[in-house]
Amino acid sequence: MKVYISYFYQVRNFTKYQVPVSTALSDPAWYHNHKDRNTKFINSNGVIVGLRMTELHMPEWLYRSISEKSHGCEECPRNLSSCSFMNEYKIYLKTLDFKFIYSQLEDVAATVKATMKLDMTPDVVLLVHEAPNCTCAERPVLKQWFKDNGFELTEWSHR
Repeated sequence: MKVYISYFYQVRNFTKYQVPVSTALSDPAWYHNHKDRNTKFINSNGVIVGLRMTELHMPEWLYRSISEKSHGCEECPRNLSSCSFMNEYKIYLKTLDFKFIYSQLEDVAATVKATMKLDMTPDVVLLVHEAPNCTCAERPVLKQWFKDNGFELTEWSHR
């Protein structure tokens, strides 16, 4: 199994061998077939859509706490190092057990392989909202956290 990172828009290019897993606190409505956050479904490309990795979400209580102290992105200089949201997210990720998170991703891939009766283990693609060129977002923070734990998280690309 390989783990990649991408953004929600790319799900339309996935095959059944890519398993999208949201890392976002709030997913697009289509990601859950316009139903509740727990809804999972198989899209027209045969991809299981709607999976979430809640451990990788910025906790809602933390998001609210920062929001109360900050004016948010409208006043942000778009500099990752000065973004209170992303700095707190970095700190939050350091509290997580990387090996446990990675094993959960392996479990997701194995479950999808068995459920979909695939001949090989699919890749897991962690999803964020922003495109790769957005420098002030969860993507660089997640990539750094993976790197700090000895794993290179690369951008998924449509081949």
